[in-house]
Amino acid sequence: MSPRWKQVAAVAATALISVTGLQAAGPAQAAPVTGSKTVYFTFDDGPGTGTAELLDATAAYDAKVSLFYTGRHGEQSPELVARAAAEGHVIGNHTYSHRRLPTLTGAEVEQELIKARTALEPYVSNCWRPPGWQTSPAIEQIAKSLGLRQTLSIMDPMESRRVFIPASWTDEDQIVSTVREKVFDGAMVTLHAETSGAGAQLRAFERLLPLLTAQGYRFKALPYCGMPTVKLLAVGDGISGAGEYRTELDALLRRGAEPHGLNFRWVGDVAGNPRVGISHDEYAGWTTQQVDRNISRLQSAHQPDVILVNAGGVDMQRGATANTVARRTAALLAHIRENQPDVTVLVSIPTAPAATPAPAARRSTVTLEAAKRKGAKPKTAKPKKAQPKAAKPSAAQQKAAKQTAALQRAMRAVIRDAGAGFHAVDLRGLALDGGDRAQRTVANRYYRALRGAVPGSSTWAADPQP
Repeated sequence: MSPRWKQVAAVAATALISVTGLQAAGPAQAAPVTGSKTVYFTFDDGPGTGTAELLDATAAYDAKVSLFYTGRHGEQSPELVARAAAEGHVIGNHTYSHRRLPTLTGAEVEQELIKARTALEPYVSNCWRPPGWQTSPAIEQIAKSLGLRQTLSIMDPMESRRVFIPASWTDEDQIVSTVREKVFDGAMVTLHAETSGAGAQLRAFERLLPLLTAQGYRFKALPYCGMPTVKLLAVGDGISGAGEYRTELDALLRRGAEPHGLNFRWVGDVAGNPRVGISHDEYAGWTTQQVDRNISRLQSAHQPDVILVNAGGVDMQRGATANTVARRTAALLAHIRENQPDVTVLVSIPTAPAATPAPAARRSTVTLEAAKRKGAKPKTAKPKKAQPKAAKPSAAQQKAAKQTAALQRAMRAVIRDAGAGFHAVDLRGLALDGGDRAQRTVANRYYRALRGAVPGSSTWAADPQP
């Protein structure tokens, strides 16, 4: 396992988050108990006048928190950013100037994030949060293309796993009672306690530390913010057009893997939007040889961590035999390994064209209603003694089935011989132009293969719904 994958696996192991459901807080106990539950405190809009006091409070309880800083404030107080990072807290990107992102152009959003990252380096993580929590799928995709993970909740955005205290709240008692009432094991609690005018939220946080400690809580920074972003490069055929299966796979990863610690983004021609797929020569897709001629350039430019090779189907459509496809794939995999010895590669094993048998022929019958319309005397149907036999596969179908079986044997041998890090994705039964259902099936098969191949992926959902 490469050092990078060891880091991914190690952080993934810490990203396991238990769910005990919403529960009301009980009365504070007289003495602290050993913490068995976790709460993730996050703070927005700093650093500022309350940051030093906030850090002093966390140090007293060995608490780690996540601090989403604006680049402008970071430039004004670089010593506070450095201190927070040195004491083990996570620094997140909260844009440079705290502008409302939905009012900006895509280029302006990108500059807000890049400028903030530059201002907060080398301490900033790959987590970010939009000002006012105002975002959109387009904004999130821009951030993802920069390797940033939008952080509005611990788990899936569809689930409410957060306790949010608006910046406008200034009643200290109200803040304390609200957090104590709504906190639960694994909750993310967001406060605004570092800027001028936020004294009530800072004092509320200082009161909450001993109260929650007495209830058995520990305070941790968001675990996945320190995890490297896994870069995915997809090459080869789109199952029915320009990379459509990758749109489905993107949804599966967001639903099933991202909540369990995976930070990922697409690189290459699909970067920024899986629907902008690698169309190559439009519908036909690339042959394995075409992928091979371009793979060194793509690896050099993007340094992917995982490569999804969906090739071979077009080769067979154009007359290549199973042995020819296997030989071309072996050359491609050898070049991938030469370019990046530690890369993880998922290799599809396609179906030979026309391998799916035609449906059985059915005997035509005349219904009573049809007979009446035609003026004919209907006949009472007699029970059939036996069902008609299924049509015998044509010579072309028999040949395709043999080719598919031969391809399975040859490709599995090639993938096995390629060594560690290479994994098969079986696409038997799926035609290259199989439509939406085939896209979803291909995405599911790639997801299952990724779940077994990526270090730390054993915690991913087994069967997520996109």
